[in-house]
Amino acid sequence: MSATRRGALRRCAALLGMAMGGLALSCASTPLPPLPEAALAQLQPGTTTMDDARKLLGEPVATEMQADGSSSWIYEYAPAPIPSEAGPPPTGSRRKPDVLRLVWRPTGVLATHEITHVLVTSQNEGERAVPQALISP
Repeated sequence: MSATRRGALRRCAALLGMAMGGLALSCASTPLPPLPEAALAQLQPGTTTMDDARKLLGEPVATEMQADGSSSWIYEYAPAPIPSEAGPPPTGSRRKPDVLRLVWRPTGVLATHEITHVLVTSQNEGERAVPQALISP
């Protein structure tokens, strides 16, 4: 391969890398919405359908399908304050987004939903969930 062609390929790769880095940075800087408490109050296991949830919450950030036909939808929200019963967070810790998980029956009706709050510590403890609020059994 000629030196001119190698140079052109390097410039192309560099431009692609900068574009991808900018894309990742723009996605990462988009603020997450707060947890929609009013919408959550309207979610009723055994009654709420997938269409109802889409109208209340929008599209999930991820979906999971199970072999039995059930599925889960995942939503992310700005971290809520840590509950006082959890105690003060360790120095240098940070919160990850709160995660809302909706579990659907194969019929498309809500089976259950839960919110998980995760705290990441700087003391090599990795991730530990602070009290998980189970919204519905």
